[in-house]
Parts: sequence; structure tokens; C-alpha cells
Amino acid sequence: MTHGPFGGAYFATTLARVPLGGGAPREILDLVLWADWTPDGSELAVVKRDGGKQRIEFPIGKVVYETSDELSHVRVSPRGDWLAFEDHEPNAFLSGGALAVVDRSGRRRVLTKDWADLYGIAWRPDGAEVWFTAARKSGELKALYAVTLEGKERLVARMLGQIDLMDIGHDGRVLLTHPSFGSELVALPPGASAERDITWLGLSRVGDLSASGDLVLFTELPEGGATGGFTYLRKTDGSPAVRLGEGQALALSPDGKWALALRLSPSRLVLLPTGVGEAKTLPGSGLTHFSGSWFPDSKRVVFMAESAGEERLYEQAIDGGEPRTIGAPGLGFPRASPDGRVLLARRQDAWVLVAVDGGGPRTCPGVEPEDAPLTWSADGRSLYVARRERLTATIFRVDLGTGRRTRVSEVGARDPAGVDSPEVSVTPDGRAYAYSYFRNLADLYLVDGLK
Repeated sequence: MTHGPFGGAYFATTLARVPLGGGAPREILDLVLWADWTPDGSELAVVKRDGGKQRIEFPIGKVVYETSDELSHVRVSPRGDWLAFEDHEPNAFLSGGALAVVDRSGRRRVLTKDWADLYGIAWRPDGAEVWFTAARKSGELKALYAVTLEGKERLVARMLGQIDLMDIGHDGRVLLTHPSFGSELVALPPGASAERDITWLGLSRVGDLSASGDLVLFTELPEGGATGGFTYLRKTDGSPAVRLGEGQALALSPDGKWALALRLSPSRLVLLPTGVGEAKTLPGSGLTHFSGSWFPDSKRVVFMAESAGEERLYEQAIDGGEPRTIGAPGLGFPRASPDGRVLLARRQDAWVLVAVDGGGPRTCPGVEPEDAPLTWSADGRSLYVARRERLTATIFRVDLGTGRRTRVSEVGARDPAGVDSPEVSVTPDGRAYAYSYFRNLADLYLVDGLK
């Protein structure tokens, strides 16, 4: 078989190599998303994250392509002269996108138009075509296609069920998977002694939890993740969910009247009413949004966005007006304190506190770089954070005065098969929570006779 790619869909990791005969791994490069060997095993091509950009290096150290899009599935051609890769829009969860190639000098060609769902590519052994699995529209099952370097497409095979292309062997045999992918949502309601499974349609991803713990805001992702999904609101007692509108669920307003959601293509923040009323789109053309939350007055939102290659924090009133910047460039993932005067934000490899009315960031005692902040305590003296591991997440309460960390609880799937680490929301008293985790299973097939 050809040397297959390795990488991760969302998290940049350290690339390392280990001898097949045994021994300790040797680290090669940090912040790597995807990588592939040249056919002779002498060089590596990598997709690397660099701030708000992603770039392809071939070989390592030589940048041949850079973009603010999400790149994936980099594959080296059999002759080692071209790289094929998928080019996805930001925040697209590696779903919709186009197939492209780039050579060692940085000459780039887009081989296909945008597909609603694109995942999995490999070179035909003679290098004349790139094969890929894709679907033309949302909800359609992916099929196996081929395209030449001149952009001529053809259908290779269509099969029952979803398929993803893994690799093509030197003898032309094709390695495919039939994936079974889902996201499960679990909650511990207030006053309950046992968790409750509140998964809705099988791809439920937690967005936020009300302060009382009786309502969970979540995204229901479409099959294949071909669009940004739909925002739902559901009681944690298991009552039927209410669909609020299109977009990824970000945060529930403190007064419970609005859900903040993110829509893609183009990127924009929308307000979805939880009761009667109409959805509202917030101004902000030219921004690519990544995250957002509410100020405690429920009249303003704070969010992270990128413009002209620069990531910043923005404040915006929900009754109109353009967003205004907060703090210096390079801050992200904000959460406002209960009094609305301070933001917790990410700066490079640390969590810091930023005054909304000005002033430089200061360190956040006790909150470590690996923590995922969840919410402030009601009195503003503590933060709840999660330490996400491979299968579980441990919730801690961090005293901002002393930096002391107190373990609150640990969450995770009862059945760990195919499970990723949980994403968590928790109430300001730490007594109720909701979490979701992706479960990714697949059957592997070796297929003969495809041409």
C-alpha cells in the first residue's frame, strides 16, 4: 500500500516518528494537522497551523501554500512532484470544500468546484488521477470520483451507504471505510442523582446550559456535516427539543430570551428567539467568526473573529450598530465575568483576564493552558474549567484569588468505543452539567476491480 496520511481534523498536534522495530518516538514538528510521506519515504509534506492561518510545507520548512481556510488530507503524488489536498471554508468541520493540488514551487490548481461534503483522497498509482469521496449536496451519500490534473471529473463507483476513501494500493486495490458517526448528549439535571441521555437526532453537540441547569442549547449537525447545523433548545428533564433555527449553537442569553448562533457562508452571528419573535442577523461584514458568548446584561455579545488575517475580540450590542474591538490583537475565546467588567480570554498559550474598558491583560491565577474554561461562578470569584483527556473530562473550580483548584466531577461515555473527549457546559454553582462527545466507528473494506 502507499504511505497513508496521518493527522487530526481539528487539533494541531506534535508530529513524531518511531521505528517499526521499536523504540521511543522522535518529535519532528509542532502544530501539525496532517502529513504524508513522499513515495520513497525521504520527505514529508505537512499541513501546519500558524496563528489564524494554515499552511502546507513541502518539504518541512518550505511553505508552498498558505490560507485562512481549513486544509486537510494532504497526499503526495506517486512521482513526488504534486500534493493533492482538500480546501475547506473556515468552521466547516472539514466537510464542504474543493479538491486542489500544489507543486513544489507553489503553483496551485483547483481541480474541482466546491462539494457539499468532501472527505478522503488518494492518487491513482500511475499519478494520472486523484480519487476522492464526495457528495454534491447536503444529505446525499458520498460516492467515489476521480479527477485529472486538467480538472476532468468522472464517477468511479457509487455504493450503498456512506463511504470514505482511505488509500489506493500499488496494485490498484482500494481501501474504503463505511463510517458510523454520531454525537451523543448527556445531562445531569439540577437535583438529579443520575445522568440522562438527551441526544436528539443522533448528532447533538452541546452549546450552552442555562444558569438554572434546566435548559440545554445544542447544535444538531446534519449527516456528513455539510452545513453548519441547526440550533435546538431542550429541557434537561428529557422533554422534546425545540428547533430554534439554522446555525451552530454558541450561547444562551442570561435572561433566556435569545440564543446566539453562528451561520456559515458567509460567516455571521444570528440571534434566535427562544420564544415568539424573528431571528436577527448582527452586522459585521468582512469578519470570520469563531466563538461568542453573552455579557450578563443580555444586551451585548462578545466574540472572537478574524479580519484581514488578524484575530481579535469584539463587543456588539444586539439592538444594532457595528462591533467594536476589545483589547489587543491575538485574544480569543472570551467569557464575560458576572459584573461584565472583565473577560477571560486566550492569548497564545495562556488564559488571561482583560478589562473591557481598557488596560493590558493580566494572568489568570490557577487556570492552566490545557484547561477549557466553562463558566464563571455567580460571585465572580471562581472559574469552572474542564481538563479534557482522551475519553473523559474532569471539571475543576478554580479560586481566582488563590489559584486553588478543587475537583468537582468527572464526565465521560460509559462505552468508550470510538469516543472522543467530551465538550462540557456547567452551571455557575457546579451542581448541574451537560456534555457531548463524538463517537466515530467504521467498517473497513478492501475493494478490487475499480477503474
